[in-house]
Amino acid sequence: MPQSFKIMIVVTLALFTDGLFYGLLIPLLPFSPAELSADWMYEFLSASYALGVILFTLLTGYLSDKFGRRLPMLASILIQFIALAVFAFSHQFSFLLVAKFAQGIAASTTWTSGLAFITDHFSAKRGQMLGYALFGNTLGLLVGPLLGGFLFEKYNYHAPFLLLAGFMLCDLFCRFHWIKNGQKKDTIPMKEIIVLTKDRTILLAAVVIAMVAWCWCVLEPLYPIFLKNAASANSTQIGALFSIGCLIYGLSCPLIGVIADKFNPTKVMFIGMFLLAISIPILCISKNLINAGIVLSLANAAYGLALNPTLSELSSAAERRNSGAYAITYAIYNIAYSFGMFGSNLTNGLLAHYFSIPITFLFVGGVVIFCLLSFLIWVNRPKIFEFYTRWGSSSN
Repeated sequence: MPQSFKIMIVVTLALFTDGLFYGLLIPLLPFSPAELSADWMYEFLSASYALGVILFTLLTGYLSDKFGRRLPMLASILIQFIALAVFAFSHQFSFLLVAKFAQGIAASTTWTSGLAFITDHFSAKRGQMLGYALFGNTLGLLVGPLLGGFLFEKYNYHAPFLLLAGFMLCDLFCRFHWIKNGQKKDTIPMKEIIVLTKDRTILLAAVVIAMVAWCWCVLEPLYPIFLKNAASANSTQIGALFSIGCLIYGLSCPLIGVIADKFNPTKVMFIGMFLLAISIPILCISKNLINAGIVLSLANAAYGLALNPTLSELSSAAERRNSGAYAITYAIYNIAYSFGMFGSNLTNGLLAHYFSIPITFLFVGGVVIFCLLSFLIWVNRPKIFEFYTRWGSSSN
C-alpha cells in the first residue's frame, strides 16, 4: 500500500474518531452516572473542552513540529482512552470536567499533528487531501449522536463506549504501525513562531476562522428553537435537517479543497462568507421544512467555502517563510475557532433575550457583511491608495 494512502487513512480515521467521540457524548451525557441535573453543568463541560484546546494547542503544535508527528498522535489516542473511561464509569461531575478538558487536549493534538502530517506529504493537491480528512471528522460528528442514542436505547449506557473503544483500538493500530518516525527537525526559534503569528495572511485567516465559528455557533442552538416554534417541527425532523446539512458539508469538503487549490483561497473564503451572510437570514423566511432543509444545506456548503480554504492559507504562509511549522499554523486554526465558540457563548444569551431569532440572524448576517467589506478594503488597500492617488492627481 502506498505511503501516501496510509497517511490519508491514518489522519482521516483519527479525525473520524475525534468527531465520533464528541458526537457520541451528545445523547449520553444527560444519562451519565454523574447525574447532570443543571444546565450550567453542560456549559461548564463545553467550556472545559474549549479551554483544553486553547491552552494546549500551541504547545502540542510546537512539539509536533520539533519532534515529529508520531509521538503526539499516539499520545492523543491514549488521552482519549482515559477520557472515555472516565465518561463511562465516573459518578463525579468534577471528574467529567477533567475528562472533557483531556478530550480537548487530545482533539488539539490530533488536529494540529494530523493536518500537519498531510501537509508534510502533499503539496500539489493539499487542499483536496485536507478536504478528505475533514470529511472523516464530519462523518464522525454525524454518526456519533445516532450511534450513541441507538445503542443506549437498545442496550445500556456503556454499550456506545464499548463500540467507541473498538474504533479507537483500530485507530491506535493504524497510528502505531503506519506513522513512521520522521527525521528530527531543527528547533524552531521562538522568534520565528512570533513572526509567524504576526504574518498578515495568518492573521486574516485567523479572523475569518473566528468570525465563521462565531456565526455558526450562534446558528446551531437557536435555529432548532425557531423550527420548533415557527414550523412545529419535532426533534426527529430537526435532527434530520441538521444531519442532512452536516452530510452536505462533509461531501462538499473534497470539492472545496479542489476549488481552493485551483483558485485564490482568499477569494474562495470571501465568497463563502458572503453566501453564509445571505443564507443565515433567509433561514427564517420560510416555515416550510423542505425549504428550510435546502437553505440549511446551502448554509453548510457556504460554511465550508468560508472555513476550509483557511487551512491552505495557513500552510502556504508557513511555506513562504520556509519555517515548516505546519502544526503551529494549524494550532492557530484551533485557537481561533475556539475563541469564536467562546464569543458565541457570550452573545447567544444576549441576542436571544433582546431580539427575536429572525432579527438575531439578520444581525449576524449584517456583521458578517461588515467584516467582509472590512477584509476586502484591508486586502485591497494598495489598489485603493493608488486609485485615490491617481484621482487626486487628475483632479489637480
